[in-house]
Amino acid sequence: MLSIIRRMNVSDEAEAMSRVFTRALRGLPNFQGDSKLSTWIYKIAWREGLRQLKKDSKHQSNHQPIEDFEIVDPLPNQQDLLEQKESAATVRKALNKLPVRDKEILAMRFLEELKFSEVAERLNISEVAARVRCGRALAKLKLKLEREYAA
Repeated sequence: MLSIIRRMNVSDEAEAMSRVFTRALRGLPNFQGDSKLSTWIYKIAWREGLRQLKKDSKHQSNHQPIEDFEIVDPLPNQQDLLEQKESAATVRKALNKLPVRDKEILAMRFLEELKFSEVAERLNISEVAARVRCGRALAKLKLKLEREYAA
């Protein structure tokens, strides 16, 4: 759960996690068991992260970018390292322009490395819908990156 909150880059992780646990404990008697407990808690964490982001956006004019994920060769030369950093910055910039719904599905699929069936379960949608949403989110990201590189 903490990884969800961290990826969303909320201002106060401890407060957000505290609210997740509080909401989970209060809601536990209403848990119907239609999904796994972990999926149910994930949804609580995701929603709390979104609440915190909305709260943060009211207090800040600039959203913080998505966490920095870099793939670095074991012995890169300076030029390669610079190009990788520039590419990562461009991807982060494009990701930050995507709607939250698209960021959510891309994060689950590629950062958490979930199968489409797991993504579908977490979002309470069909596996086909998860595949379609992911494909559309990737297409939007590709379009934003193409525009960025064309500029």
